[in-house]
Formats: sequence, C-alpha cells, structure tokens
Amino acid sequence: MGHLQATPELTRGWTSGAATFALGVTACAVFGGFGSPQEEVLQRGAPWIVIEAEDFAVTSPGPPDGARARSFPWASGRAALIRFPLSDETTWKVKGAESGAHELWLRYTLQNARPLAWKLGSEEWTSTECPPTEGLAGQDAWSWQLLGEVELDGVASNLSVKGAPMRLDCFLLRRASGAQGRPEWPPAREASELTTDVRETLAALPARSAPGWFDDAAAIELPPWIEETRVALHTRLSVAWTDKPLFTAAEARAVELGAPAITRFVRAHNGDCFWRSSTGAVADWVEALPEDEPDPVEAMAARARALDLGFIAYLRHGEDGPLAREHPEWTCRDLEGRPIEFAGHPRLCFHSPYGDVVRRRIGELSERGAQGVYLDETHQPLDGCWCDWTARAFTKATGLPMPTSRLAEDPLYRRFLAFSEDSLAAELWRWRTEVREAHPGFVFLVSTNLQPNLMGPRPTLRLGIAGDVIKTEFEKGASPDPLGFLKSHPELGRFDEGTLLAFGWVQSRDGAFGRPAHVWMHALGSEERWKAATAAVVASGCLANLDQAEATMGSSDELAAAFRLGRTMGASLAHARPWRACAIHLPERARNRSMDSPERAWNGNMAPAVAAFSALLEGGYPTSVVSDDQLAEGWLDGVEVLFLPNADGLEPRQRAAVAAFRARGGVVVEESAQELRRACEDRAWPYRLSVPSGVQAHHFRGQNGEHLIALANDPEWIRKPGASAPAEVRKAKVLLRAEQAEVEVLGQEVSKPKKVPGGAEIVLPPFSFGQVIRVRLPKDADTGR
Repeated sequence: MGHLQATPELTRGWTSGAATFALGVTACAVFGGFGSPQEEVLQRGAPWIVIEAEDFAVTSPGPPDGARARSFPWASGRAALIRFPLSDETTWKVKGAESGAHELWLRYTLQNARPLAWKLGSEEWTSTECPPTEGLAGQDAWSWQLLGEVELDGVASNLSVKGAPMRLDCFLLRRASGAQGRPEWPPAREASELTTDVRETLAALPARSAPGWFDDAAAIELPPWIEETRVALHTRLSVAWTDKPLFTAAEARAVELGAPAITRFVRAHNGDCFWRSSTGAVADWVEALPEDEPDPVEAMAARARALDLGFIAYLRHGEDGPLAREHPEWTCRDLEGRPIEFAGHPRLCFHSPYGDVVRRRIGELSERGAQGVYLDETHQPLDGCWCDWTARAFTKATGLPMPTSRLAEDPLYRRFLAFSEDSLAAELWRWRTEVREAHPGFVFLVSTNLQPNLMGPRPTLRLGIAGDVIKTEFEKGASPDPLGFLKSHPELGRFDEGTLLAFGWVQSRDGAFGRPAHVWMHALGSEERWKAATAAVVASGCLANLDQAEATMGSSDELAAAFRLGRTMGASLAHARPWRACAIHLPERARNRSMDSPERAWNGNMAPAVAAFSALLEGGYPTSVVSDDQLAEGWLDGVEVLFLPNADGLEPRQRAAVAAFRARGGVVVEESAQELRRACEDRAWPYRLSVPSGVQAHHFRGQNGEHLIALANDPEWIRKPGASAPAEVRKAKVLLRAEQAEVEVLGQEVSKPKKVPGGAEIVLPPFSFGQVIRVRLPKDADTGR
C-alpha cells in the first residue's frame, strides 16, 4: 500500500502514475487495497488526515458476510464501503495526528436520514444525524457531514463506527480552527484543455452510429432452454465448496427443483480457472486432478447434458490477479495512473492482449460443453481506462488526445466515454462471432449493470446488441441510486417502485430486440416472494434467474413453486415478442449530453420516459422501448404510436427516422404522458384491458400471430421487509371488439364473451401472482388503425 503525500511547492495538477498529488496545501491521505489494515499515516503537522473507509483494520462480521469495499469512480480512493448495515462495528487505526482539538468529518451517500454512532480514542459513543444525499453513486452524490469535535492526545488511536444503512467513502480529521467549511476533498479538477486542433477534431467527428452488426443482432434466435422456459437456477459454488457434495450434485438438485438451466462459477475472483486453461492460472485443486480425469467444467457440462439441463458458465472476465502480476502493462489505470481494482482484484484492459485471452477462455468453455457464458458486472471501468493500450486505441480511432479530467461538462471526456462503450461492445461482439464460428448455438449473456437505473452516463443499451441476451438484476430499475436522487428532488416527480422495476426489465428486454432478458434475483426470503418476483419478471417478457443461497440449496424447496409457475407462464410466452403498438424512445445519448446538470438530464429525458411508461402500464396498454441505435436505424416495425421524451435532443439520423415514421402514418407524441394516453385511447385496437390498480400487463404477439397478455400482481411489496402480498386479483377484464374472438388462460378455456356496447367482455379468472391470456382474433379485427 503506497502513501500519497501533497507538497506545498505544487499548486495544482496530478502526476500520472506517481505517488504525488497537489492541492495547494500540505495535505496527506492514505490509499490502499480493499479491506486491508491502514498503514502508518503521513507526516506530523499536516492540516488534515484522510482515512479511506475501505482501509479498515477490523470489521465484525468479517468479509464476505459483513461490510466490504466496492469500486466507485467518484469516491475518494475509487472505492467505498458497502453492506455497512450488516456490520456490527468497524474500526480504523488513526496515526499521525497531533494533540489538540480536531474536527471529524465523514464523506458518504445515504438514501434516508440516519444517525451514525461513532467514537474516537477513549471518547464515549456519540450519535450524529446524517442527512440524505443526492443518490447513492455518481459525481454529485457524495456529501460531507461533520460528525463532531474531538480532543486528541497525539498518540495512535482507534476510530470505531457502528453499522448503518449508508455507503462510507472516507473520514477526514483536521485541526479545529474556526469556520473552515466543508473539506475540499477530493481535490477539484479542471476540464481538459482544448487546443484549437482538438476543438476542430471534436467538431469534425461524425455522430455515433449503430454498429455494423446491428441487423445481425436483431435477427438472433435463442435456444429452447432459454426461449421456452423463462426460468433458471443461479449458483455461486466457489472454491470453498469443492470438497462438499453439493459441488458435484448441483445439476441434479437443479432438476429436482424444476430448473431447466443452471449457471455455475467456472473461475475464481482471484483469477484461477476451474478447468485446464491454456492461458493464465489454473486452480491448484484442478491441477492436482489425474490427467485422465475430466476437469471440473467438463464434468459440470456432462452432468447437465445427461439431465437435459442448460449449462451457463459464469466467467469472471474483467479481473485477473495472476496475469496482472505477469503483465502489469495490461492493467487498467485510472486518470492518475493507479491500477484499477474490482472487489480487491486488478482489472485488465480489453484493448491489451488480455482481450484475446478472454476470447480464448470462452472458446475453451464452449469446447468443454458449456452452452453459454455469463459476462457479469461492468466488464471494464465505467469511468474509463487510462492505460497506454486504451490511449493508443482512442487516439487512433478519433485523432484526439486522452482527456485529463472525468468531469461531465468536459466534451473530450464525454467523447472518450462514448468511445469506451463503443469499443467494449465491439470487443464483446468479436468474441461472440469468433466463438460461434465453432459452436453456433453458444449463447452470450452480457450484463448492462447500472443501465436500467437511468442515471448514466454508462452503460447504455448499446451493450444490448453486443450479445444474445442482456443480463440484468431484479431491482436495478428501482435501485437506491435513482430512488435517492428522486427523493432529494421531489420537483422532478414521483414514481412508484413497481413501475421503476418493470421499466428496468422492459428496457433490458427491448434493448436486445425483445428477446427475454436474464433477470438475476436473490435473497427474497420466502416462497411467496419468489413466486411473486418470478411471475412479475416472466410476465414482462424476461427470464427469472433465481439464486438460492448455497447453504440451503441442498435442503430447501422454497424455489420449487416459483420454478413451476415460471415454467408454466414461460411456456405460454415461448417465441413470443412484444406487441410494439406503443414505443417509448429512451434518449440516453441526449441525457449524457446534459450530465453536467443531473437535474436537467433527468427532467428533460428520463422523467418523461418513465412517466410515459407509467401511463401506459396504468392504462393496460401495450408498450415497448426503443434505444438510440434502434431509433436511428428506423427499427420501428409494428409501432403505431411513438413517444419522444426529448424531441429537441434527437440526432440527425433519429430525426430522419421519425420523419419517415410520420410519413407512413405513424403517430408521434412529444414529451407529454397525458397526450400519449389520449393517443392510445383513440386507437381502434382489437382489445382493451381493464385491471385493478397496481396490476401490470405486458402485451406480446405469438408465432402464429395471436395476441398474448401477461399479467402480474403488483411487485412493489416484494423487496420491502414485513410487507404483505397484495390481495388476489379479481375482476380483470378483456374488452373485445370482435365477439367471435377466442380467449384462453394458461391453456384453459374461460367463459364465453358477454356482449357489451362496442363489442364483448370477458371476466378473467382470479389469480394471486401471474397469468397469461391468449387471444385469437379474426383477421379483419386485428388492426389498430
């Protein structure tokens, strides 16, 4: 662990890759590995001491059960402490402070106001109220709070804090000397200096366009074990489980639970492969196996194949400690030249030869019988990599120098972020193309990580066309980041959690051209919650990926009912795709151009998009999402009503696509969710839906042209401890324009339509969690014109 110490001679700027930075004052701080004990701090006489929260000495319970570090681009040391509510008490060593009165400050993010209990040295426990911050991540989310004033005696002491539901970035201890205001830490940076040549080059660069493989990505078809079942079992059987029966019995257990597919770890976080890989480190326990014995991944695939079980290999592809030690020049670097870590392990850059290493490893997995690969998390640092490989690639692609800031208002940095995402998508697609040349049915599940929370600027739905299926998570659309941001800005509007959840799933579905997104969910706590979550996800047109804790996987059957429900609903939706009668443009690139003002970025782009989705969901209307690339390419087949949250922010190709859509009779609604709902009410669609408040309806077209309506009870309660499930859904109705329509519910006939003014009405059977309705209409009635 190195020490970074400021010197009074320097007034501004950072020395890339060196252990010196400048603040214009004599200052000092400690940076180091995640969860490692803090080393001796700085020189005496410094006006402040910074203690990174991730550099704790002791925490109870210890990792991985308690608090742990996670990367955050805008945190002081690029990491902060998460899972802090699970901590009983965490302690840091404080050394180097002189005797006398000091102020103790905390930099943090927090969703709701909470007291924080702390003590320094021999002081008694003190409780300080910490106000909420603007979100839980992002450049403007982190806030300083003065915890209190303490008297120090000049000797080393302990700082202890009790667990609380917040993210801790760092503490700052400074001598008390009157009104000093909030600490100016981390030091502010200036935007990149743009010379005339750089400005001209930036101005001459063409607007981003959809990648060359856009049409190929739109035409992807999925294998039956994904398309026809819509549920899967996710496991995290790590090295710690290799000597336990469940490690080799997981496939059989998955079948017992009713799962049609299983995801399994095939590589440790530290970089060790669970198979005899030709590149990088192989786990010692794998190396010790007899040569004539199949390696563990081959054995996993063989067991799955014998049980007719889909097998997805979960590959840690972004971090690799052994290769980082062997090739330090491949390591991702931050703006200051420091190596970038994730979960305590070094990240390697895909622009370096490491990209080929990952591709070879995926190929080896497919050769051993895996049917797909699960590429999780952010793949590469969200705020960019400043290693030499990336710098050369960026300059070659754009003619521009690397940015010298990470400021949202820096146009050079914004262009760098766009390049970073475009090059990442291209690399992922290259891997897919090359691996599928030998194994055509091999599936790539590509994580879009934070995309559904809409807070930007990366990732966007550009990554949705880099693989076969988007991997997302149950709560991403209603994660604490947008919820905290909205709570601190009530003037931007309120949206219920159930709507935000569903919007996240639908974005991930439609970002991959309507193919079912792989939605990971875990720790729901009861059979009822698992069933409700599975029904909500499958009804949205996605696949529910259920992660049961390994400790109970061998004995508990709490997932079995969810698998049965998901498979039943999923079978009814097999090969169906969204009915795109209404489409909402998701203006991610326009939002990113406004990220210097999060309020403007949200209010002018994301808020109207969410409001439109909410209006359609509440009205029971068909809805879909159109990405920036899809709109620019005119991918609007089947769309009758197009909603534009920010018509003024459209790019030239998008404007041309909208003009062509209008010319062929399409209805365009700009910015107003109320006008969108009125436009839907004016459409002569073949049926309408009437459902109780909170019930979510999603609309699809089957392979034979039939209409499918998937219903789910309100999912808002699922993540709330102590909340009860909503009442059984009764008196949901389908209103048909054609009396001769045929209606089924999960394969069972319902009562005949009852004549009503304007058509016929069918009252649907009651349900608790989810239901799929099939509607077959006469050809002359199947129109919305």
